[in-house]
Amino acid sequence: MIPDTVQKICAEYSPEDAAKITQAYELAATALEGKLRSNNHPFIEHVISVARIVSEELALDAQSVAAVFLHEASRENPAVLESYTASDTALMLASGLNKISQIKPRDTMLEADRYRKLIATYSSDPRVFIIKLADRLEIMRSLSIFPKADQARKNAETMLLYIPLAHQAGLYNIKSEMEDIWLRYASPEEWRTISNHLKATERDRNALMESFIKPLEASIQAKGIKYHLKSRTKSAYSIWKKMHAQNVKITEVYDVFAIRFIVDVPPEEEISTCWEVFGSILVECVVRAFHQPADSLQPFADNGVALHALVTPVRRSAKFRLVVHTLAADLDFHPLPADIHCAVQRLVTVRLGAVQPLP
Repeated sequence: MIPDTVQKICAEYSPEDAAKITQAYELAATALEGKLRSNNHPFIEHVISVARIVSEELALDAQSVAAVFLHEASRENPAVLESYTASDTALMLASGLNKISQIKPRDTMLEADRYRKLIATYSSDPRVFIIKLADRLEIMRSLSIFPKADQARKNAETMLLYIPLAHQAGLYNIKSEMEDIWLRYASPEEWRTISNHLKATERDRNALMESFIKPLEASIQAKGIKYHLKSRTKSAYSIWKKMHAQNVKITEVYDVFAIRFIVDVPPEEEISTCWEVFGSILVECVVRAFHQPADSLQPFADNGVALHALVTPVRRSAKFRLVVHTLAADLDFHPLPADIHCAVQRLVTVRLGAVQPLP
């Protein structure tokens, strides 16, 4: 019998593709019968969870989902793959995953470059190492079920090997989540402090967004600039990293909240559009300090320009500090679709900091 979780995955694909997944699941369920995880739950639960990440969060194809089941079904008995007839591509991906699983992290001396090269050697298709990252993400999400020694080992492996891989693959959501989980187990007290601070200041950040962004949006719309808005809160790990790098307290980290105006302009209009958007920001704020000369736009990565300033919103009843960061171009990475492609869009970014009164 096919469980509801697997049926839900299959429902996202055509009947033909769903059949590929179903056959692979049935092989895995038979091969893994009686095998348990550290919490004494059936091991197949781990496999299904990885398949859900591959399907729902990474939006990969049915062959990739089938490969998750085939890989776990055949790790200890490769002959199992001979029974699968639904997709040669899924068999190829599973074979690559089986080869990667033979790499022992300790044999690479936990060197990210060496580990990456070994994975590349066995990954004729980029989906192979992306599936491997999905597998590691599920392990990190379930880290609490493992004994303390295994938690420490898996946590160290993730930071030294898998997080750099996620970064290089452009899987920033996975990278960020694994970093936060790493911090939770590597330094639980600091993780708790940062998480509690983010919860305590959430209402202030929301209020700041309302009072600062609505007038700014109206100004940008009046100029005829086409854009859409994104927002995010800085991850606990990113905050922790900045605190240690700059030797500051959490209340001195000002770019906790980010609001990103994604604009669509030709390359030759980037600089002028950046200044137009920043001009709208200046109407709503008082500039306290520039982080580089105000008459220049600094190169950002390999394409685009950036301008940074410390400002105070003028519409607030009290004075608050914000870090404003405008970009004429940037990379806006989305969850990978089936063709393993990251979209590139031109951005203007406004980073709003932790809400802190000026001294």
